[in-house]
Amino acid sequence: MKKILLLSLSLITLISCEKTTIEGCTEPMAINYNPRASVNNNSCDFTGDIIFYLDQAAGLYLYDELVQELTFYVNGQIIGFQYNNGGFYTSENPPNCSNNLFTSHSVFWSDNSYTTISWQAIDETGFVWFGDTETLLANECLSVELTVPIAGCTNPMAINYNPNATINNNSCDFTGDIIFYLDQAAGIYLYNEGVQELTFYIDGNNIGTQYNNGGFYTTQTPPNCFDNFFTTSSVYWSNNSYTTINWQAVDETGFIWYENTTGLSATECLSMQLTSKKLTVYQENN
Repeated sequence: MKKILLLSLSLITLISCEKTTIEGCTEPMAINYNPRASVNNNSCDFTGDIIFYLDQAAGLYLYDELVQELTFYVNGQIIGFQYNNGGFYTSENPPNCSNNLFTSHSVFWSDNSYTTISWQAIDETGFVWFGDTETLLANECLSVELTVPIAGCTNPMAINYNPNATINNNSCDFTGDIIFYLDQAAGIYLYNEGVQELTFYIDGNNIGTQYNNGGFYTTQTPPNCFDNFFTTSSVYWSNNSYTTINWQAVDETGFIWYENTTGLSATECLSMQLTSKKLTVYQENN
């Protein structure tokens, strides 16, 4: 009887010493945190709050601009409105996220204890007055103050980029460079055809000439823009960070040896090579 009792006690002791594995969310900041979990199964869910408010100067500015309402978007979804009822509600201090005078929103996400959101404030005409991205932490109340917007060019590729601008007023100006050069075969081809000079045009404007001084200058590799042996030009345009140009290569008699259109991107140095094949194919088709 004693042997049986001792065996039973040993089994009970062994079983009680075994650890039970519990999977779940082990992040204390998560809304589904499981304090009993010993293994993280990547199931954690998080939430944080964000509130948008105008300071007094911004409210007056929008009032003077006759803005009647602002609609707020977070990650493309409408989260609320602020109205011009004889003026917008404003605050000089960050409100708490439960303040009904302003626009607040709870964001839910998974995996990490922080997330990145994009937001915009758009008026009744569809004009974007404010917009940015923010990092939101779990359990945070993030206050986003909207100040007087600065109109300007917001594209970093523009020559008049304004890093302080908060709204794009479609004033961006861009520039890109283009250089035209002949490869050796094209130079020999034009020399044999008796061509004395080749003038290049962009959108109808004369940008420079290459001459047959006992032969044309040629290269087999793209030259740098503004290489004085070849013909280069800076192109200026507005609005988009790219443009399309039409260009021609015309000899001293007015004969067009080649014509084409090409896209040019802001800040680009575009090398346009003229080959004998391009010249002959163009002549065959024109």
